[in-house]
Amino acid sequence: MRNKITAILIAITLTICYALPVFAGQAPVQNGEHKKYHFSGQLEEVTTYSNSKKHGPYKHYYSGGKILTEGQYINGKRDGIWKIYDSSDYYLELERSYQNGNLTWEKKYNSRAILIWENHYTQVNGKRKRHGLRKFWHHNGKVQFEEKYNNGKMVDGTYKRYRDNGVLASVKTYKNGTLEGEAVFYHKNAKLKKKLIYKKGKIADGLFKEFTKKGSLGREINYKNGKKDGPYKQYYSDGTIHELITYKNDIMHGKNIRYKKNGNPIYDYVYENGKLADGSYKEYFSNGELKKEFTYKGRELDGQYKEYSKEHMGKEIYLKKFYHYLNGKQHGENTEYYKKKGKDTIVLRKYIYEKGKIVDGRYTEYGADGQLAMEVTYKNGVKQGQEKKYWYNGSVYRIVTYINGKRHGEETTYSKKGVIKKVIYFHHGTQLPEYKSYHASGSPLRIVAYEGNHVYVEKKYNKTGKLTYEEKKTNTIRKKIEVKEKTAKAKSYINKALNLRKKKDYTGALSEIDKALAIKPGYSWAYSIQGLCYDENNQLDKAVLSFSRAIELSPKFQGAYNNRGNAYKKQGNYDQAIKDYNKTIELKPDYAFAYNNRGVSYEKQGNYDQAIKDYNKTIELKPDYADAYNSLGWLYATAKDTNYRNGPKAVQFASKSISMKENAGSIDTLAAAYTEDRQYSKAIETYKRVMEKNNAFIKSYQKSLKEKGCYSGPTDGNRTSEIDKAIEACVMQGKYL
Repeated sequence: MRNKITAILIAITLTICYALPVFAGQAPVQNGEHKKYHFSGQLEEVTTYSNSKKHGPYKHYYSGGKILTEGQYINGKRDGIWKIYDSSDYYLELERSYQNGNLTWEKKYNSRAILIWENHYTQVNGKRKRHGLRKFWHHNGKVQFEEKYNNGKMVDGTYKRYRDNGVLASVKTYKNGTLEGEAVFYHKNAKLKKKLIYKKGKIADGLFKEFTKKGSLGREINYKNGKKDGPYKQYYSDGTIHELITYKNDIMHGKNIRYKKNGNPIYDYVYENGKLADGSYKEYFSNGELKKEFTYKGRELDGQYKEYSKEHMGKEIYLKKFYHYLNGKQHGENTEYYKKKGKDTIVLRKYIYEKGKIVDGRYTEYGADGQLAMEVTYKNGVKQGQEKKYWYNGSVYRIVTYINGKRHGEETTYSKKGVIKKVIYFHHGTQLPEYKSYHASGSPLRIVAYEGNHVYVEKKYNKTGKLTYEEKKTNTIRKKIEVKEKTAKAKSYINKALNLRKKKDYTGALSEIDKALAIKPGYSWAYSIQGLCYDENNQLDKAVLSFSRAIELSPKFQGAYNNRGNAYKKQGNYDQAIKDYNKTIELKPDYAFAYNNRGVSYEKQGNYDQAIKDYNKTIELKPDYADAYNSLGWLYATAKDTNYRNGPKAVQFASKSISMKENAGSIDTLAAAYTEDRQYSKAIETYKRVMEKNNAFIKSYQKSLKEKGCYSGPTDGNRTSEIDKAIEACVMQGKYL
């Protein structure tokens, strides 16, 4: 025990020496061997440092003292051969070769030291790719397959795979990294299984056949565009049809019939796009008796569902399940039955449902002989309170408590004689490491108790009560629970903030966000929502700071980069906005909104070629995004460089935007497009539509008309005949508002 305590103190001392911050200058330079110990006092890890970098031999040990991993570091990076040993039998399991921190090859062995596989790699644009030989062996040492790669792609050629008995399993040909031409597959007895034809990695169009080990026809499959399309047939060994499935574009669509050997159907279903079509269905046992009957309506189970079964130890068919459904959800009384030969049918369980949820109340279940098996209470559709399960002799088997459908507190299991067998512990559905188990006499067998600071003590006892094993272990589950609960609480405040933000109550929303951050200070999402609130309330400097904090906490948070870019764009800082949109696209190349936002920034800078390119990329990624069409319409209608103006295109894109999402802004773009296209009467009527749709545009139009010298009245937001005349005069001069 003294040795163990000494070892632990050494481990703690080492941790303190190298973990304490140094406030006067640089952190201390680490050199030489550094050791870490298990709680048992045994050596866990030896790492060599030079100038605070890992440099030299490295070893990691199991708690039993056996080596787990050994290798070396050069200037902080793995280098040379690393060896990893199996945790149970302690044989060399894996060898890995590193060069300057990059994995170049790896080999795996079984417990008999037989090489199982080897892979070789190279680095392409910072990513590891297969390169060179890839070879696998069966556990008996016979070759399974051998492949060659070049920068992650299969090298052109024909490749063979073999079974563990040496029989050829398949022959495939690759071209340009994908399957091409004939691929042949064989059974273990060397008989032909199937032949497929590939074109550019996809199965070619046509009918393909698959054969059984005995050589008879097993399946017929139709393919189109690399997917199952048309009849798919399976056969019995005597050649009679077993099942017909109809596919369309790899999805079940049409008849699905399964037959008995005598040709009578077991079931006859009809599918539409992968789901059962509306109608009544029946399924039969092999002797022709009814097995199931149910109805689909609206592509969902609806009405009665009955399922039949053979009685235990007998041949009589009885009703096993009687359920009721409404719109695909259990609704009403659902009952399950059980029957033994020569005895009456009994009710096993009966639950009342309402729209898929169990109705509040106390429920009981029974065993095969009618004895009480379980009792539990439901509230709000989930288990609530104590659940009891019973042995067939009536004694309690298990007691567990539920809170809102999740196990919480002790779960105690008893023997048939009523003696406690074990106790496990839960915290709102998460199992804790604490544990108690007992010998049949009731004396302790194994106890795991929490000591605090994430440390648990495990003790084992023999039947006489003598302690035979004791070990301290770390487990951070309580910390994870604490973090999870804090996150859930913080999320509840954020959800409140989002609801207030929708109502434009930014003061209230920011207050809720502050509450979330008080619980979880490093919550990047909270800072992002905070930034949106500031942005929408035109507090752009604060918005930038909030988004920057979110990025600092989560450097790969592409939404925060995009939102900060929007704030910079509103400030007129287009260079910085574009940098943020570039980073967004780097992190998420298919993020359509970032391309549109970047396009707007380029347009504001007069870089119309790049703006058009970004708007088109947005439409390519998200064809239903109306704002991208609107952006193109506005550019072609109003570009300061008139060489980029194009009236017909402006009308085309603005009209497309309105067809997808009509609002005052999109109608305003169409009015400008009509002006550029010299359809002046349409432009005038469209500007009037804008004012009718949203009178907030009136004041904006008054200001614009004044700037263009077409209006001299007040800018009060009130629509008058003078405004309408001014719009007509301005548009007739070819000027948009």
